[in-house]
Order: sequence, then C-alpha cells, then structure tokens
Amino acid sequence: MLARVVDGRRWFSDGTLSWSFRDRFQLVKKELQYRAVKEIIRRALDVWSDSSQGAILFEDVSPNDRAAPRRGQLDIQFAKFDHGDKEAFDGRGGIVAHSAYPPEGIVHFDASEHWSTDGKTGLDLRFVALHEIGHALGLRHSRDPNAVMHPYYREQLKNGFRLSEDDIRGIRALYPLLQSSSSESTAIDESSSERHVEKTGS
Repeated sequence: MLARVVDGRRWFSDGTLSWSFRDRFQLVKKELQYRAVKEIIRRALDVWSDSSQGAILFEDVSPNDRAAPRRGQLDIQFAKFDHGDKEAFDGRGGIVAHSAYPPEGIVHFDASEHWSTDGKTGLDLRFVALHEIGHALGLRHSRDPNAVMHPYYREQLKNGFRLSEDDIRGIRALYPLLQSSSSESTAIDESSSERHVEKTGS
C-alpha cells in the first residue's frame, strides 16, 4: 500500500530545504534538553533524506538566539494552546503535534505533553517528529497500520528512527530522483485532519 502523497510536486526547487528549530515561547528550559531535542529533529530529517535516496537534502539554519525570528523554510518548535497559527493545541492528550505544508512550512509539538527522547516513557518524540516532518514534506496519512504516516500514535510503533516500506515508497514517489520520470500522486487534501497525529491507546 502506498502512503498517499499530496500532488507529486517538490516544494523546493533545488532539492535542498532549510530548517530551523527555535524556542520562542521558552518551553525547553534546559540547554541540554534543547540540544537533545534538536538532535532528534536532525536525525528525523536525515532519515527522510536517506529514504529519498538523496532527492531531499536539509540545511540547518537554526538561530543561536532561540527567540529569534523565523529563518528556515521549515520552522520547528514547541508550543501550547493558542500559539498564533490556525490550530490551537488542546492540552495533554488529543492532538500532540501538527504540521503544515508550504507556504506555512511548520512543525509544532504540544509542550503540554509528556515527551520522551528515548521512547521509554511518555510520547516518543522520535516517532512523532518523523510523522510530522513527513506531512511537512507533503505526505498524507497512510492506511498501513505499520507506517509512520499512520494517523494514530500507538505504543507498538515506538521503534526509533525507522520508516516502513510504505513510508519509503511514498516519499520516493513524491520526490523521485532527478533522472526518474515517473511519479505517483493524488489530489491535494487541505483537511487539517491530514496534518496532525493523535494519541490512542489501541
């Protein structure tokens, strides 16, 4: 089963996407935590890049000042409740993160959640980062229950930085190598339900 893609078009022309991780709401209190979270995001981006066979490359333009204005094409941060975009978070439980395809180009994590950087306790940030970055790149939800792009966060999918075959086929269809002339696609769905991940106990 192929992870449903948006429309088969690259949203960055040269194959390189700039990204930044900021903390403008000062929700990541310790510098060590900030660095650990940024490393998880970097690794999640690398997984998508590697899985695309190099069709997607990422450039880190994160500011030294966490509260600095946005720089990257993809802006990544933690937030709570109403934080200035079209989708307010709902507190602990429910929607744990959301993202938006360009021109917004965002990935937001709900700071009200109990996050884990190693998958042992709380929400596995590695999995959710992979999922939301997939949306920001243009992938929609997959019906494959083993896919990172499945719409629900489940404990059994806490597998670190690993994509399913369905995820890999989806990103390669959306971002084929330059020498490839084929691409699988479906129509754009602007529904917000395709841009977030929810927690479920199932």
